[in-house]
Amino acid sequence: MIAWIRRARQTRTQVDSPGAMQRERDAGLRLAFRVLGAMQLTTQLLLWTIQSGYDHLRQTTWQAEVFLTVPTLLLWLLWRRACRGGLEGGRRYWALLLLPNLCLDAYLCMLASNSLISDLIPAKTPLAWPLVVTFFPVVSSWLSRDKGAAYGAYTMRWLLAALVLCSTVFSGGDVSLERLHPLLGDGLGKTLLFAAPGMGAVWGVALLELFPLRRGSPEPDRREKRRDWLFIALPLFCCVLWALWLSMLEPWQPEECWDAGRKLAGLNQYGSNILIYGLSILFWMLMLPVSLLGTTTAGKLLLARAFPKIPKGLWPPALLLPGLALLAVSPSAILDGVPWILPLRYGLSLAAACALCLCRPRKEKT
Repeated sequence: MIAWIRRARQTRTQVDSPGAMQRERDAGLRLAFRVLGAMQLTTQLLLWTIQSGYDHLRQTTWQAEVFLTVPTLLLWLLWRRACRGGLEGGRRYWALLLLPNLCLDAYLCMLASNSLISDLIPAKTPLAWPLVVTFFPVVSSWLSRDKGAAYGAYTMRWLLAALVLCSTVFSGGDVSLERLHPLLGDGLGKTLLFAAPGMGAVWGVALLELFPLRRGSPEPDRREKRRDWLFIALPLFCCVLWALWLSMLEPWQPEECWDAGRKLAGLNQYGSNILIYGLSILFWMLMLPVSLLGTTTAGKLLLARAFPKIPKGLWPPALLLPGLALLAVSPSAILDGVPWILPLRYGLSLAAACALCLCRPRKEKT
């Protein structure tokens, strides 16, 4: 029995040479980074859906999520073309156009985490939870180095998918298709108009193609390319499902002023028992830190490639510092004050991809 267990734990790969072994490792690393990028994409889409989209669109929120498929696919195809030459030479500096997007994503994750924890465990000190939310991603980024965050996210992929189902399909809420009527809401035009700001949440498709950045990393094979569309389809499916459940439950009304944390837990009040409620909270307590860690890891790798002489450990706190400052001054400054900033993330991602397409990679000397 013990021998059988040991054999079952062994990894079976069709490897017949050191080169084949390296290709297997590269494929595994690419898969891990794609999972990390897909989680970041899912988190930002969900945050837009819950914090902004549902307040404006109500029963047509899920339709807006479906419409976001088009700009998502267009941007993804452009980034696939842009990343073919790697980030060698001057191309590594064009990729730094993504840094404002990473900082904004980090701020949104920090805001949601801070608000959710504050609702669950009120703190007397205003900066208590923002400092906690910032401290753990920084330390985790230092400990995980370049690959640990991706491999860690990969091990959690099925757990997080199951928690999404527990928060929606298996929550036991009294869903009703009647709440989806009128089916087109106030018209298709309004749905498209309010879906446009959600385009900023899909800029993260760039992270599906950028990493790993190891020099000489081979191109994905045909099998990998055939399944790449799953890293776009699954995040969009999860967000459409979540938006559909919001529309069929109507957890809050437009006139109710809920903070970010209470909106995240909006579906939890429909849970059939305390276990479902706890699993729904667990989803956010895992998803937000993983996405925040992925954001700091991506920024660290891009900055380390552009400025190799500067220690990598300085970049994670630098990326989180703007978000921490905003939380200290005004917890919801961007969401309440200047919401038009967030959709600009799509434009920055588009500009970076176009610049990389125009900047030809340097040919290696033979």
